[in-house]
Amino acid sequence: MPKSNKLFGREDEVRQLFNKGFSDQKIADVVGVTRQGIQKFRKIRKWLKKANFNGSNFKLEGKENIILEMNKEGKSDVEIANRLGVMPSAICTFRKRHNVLGVKQYNFHKVSDPTFLFDPNNPKELMARDFGQVLIGSLLGDGYIPTTRVMFCMSHCISSKKYLKYKVDMLKPFSFVLSDEEARPNPLVKNPQPQIKARTPCYQIIKHFKKIFYPYGKKIIPLEYIDLLDMRGLLIWIFDDGNISVSMDNYNSCRITIATCSFQEEEINKAIQILKRVFGFQNITMTKRHEIYISKKDTIKLCKDAKSFLPYCYEEKTKRIRYIADAVWKNQ
Repeated sequence: MPKSNKLFGREDEVRQLFNKGFSDQKIADVVGVTRQGIQKFRKIRKWLKKANFNGSNFKLEGKENIILEMNKEGKSDVEIANRLGVMPSAICTFRKRHNVLGVKQYNFHKVSDPTFLFDPNNPKELMARDFGQVLIGSLLGDGYIPTTRVMFCMSHCISSKKYLKYKVDMLKPFSFVLSDEEARPNPLVKNPQPQIKARTPCYQIIKHFKKIFYPYGKKIIPLEYIDLLDMRGLLIWIFDDGNISVSMDNYNSCRITIATCSFQEEEINKAIQILKRVFGFQNITMTKRHEIYISKKDTIKLCKDAKSFLPYCYEEKTKRIRYIADAVWKNQ
């Protein structure tokens, strides 16, 4: 029994406040004792918060359905907390008390899960569809799967918003959601630009791609998917991570590089050999910076073949490819 006589005979009052979801500090303020006094009072009577909790926190009262709905949409505790004006820990506590799994463990959208549209163990079935080419091209490029979540995310600078929307439209089966606000720029990047993001809900199928692209926690180039790339998938990869260099006065100076510095040298070389075989490239190499370099001759060939696959929205890179293709046609 606590030494303070202020709690003698007030057990019912304290229990009533406790069952309403009041914190120890809030109860202490009402009763007129310290928070430590309330904690000792509970411990002696073995009042466990989880066992005796039968209602929401007073700040979350009446908002249970909103929390559950946002949780199913794949929103994090931080996003839900910002929406409701509470601390993320309050949302975490709410989930634990109501046995609701968070986005790390929750298996969302079973009815609309794109798993039902193709066999995840059959890459050919996926890559035969346009959305499959865009998906794999994005995963090879700027797309990523967070370490602690089972969702696919894409992030681009705000000037590429139309291009991101193009990819979201092409990936309709995955129900991407565009961020309402511009994400914070990366402080580690020199002269950073505001970013805009898109992400899927938490689908079981994303676990499959996570095992393929992140078998050891770091992204790799899955060669079985490179072998199935068509021009649309390759263009998405180039538009995400590539650079099309050309002088508008002389198309003969054109070349394409794809930033693959985060991958291992061995897998880059294997990917280059597959690209040579699949697309008929003759002079494609790896630079000292571990980038894939496509020579002028192969760049011209790619631009001619790619004209009918170009995304309508990425104005700068689309303009360069069209210029090279048109210049070659005029000089033939």
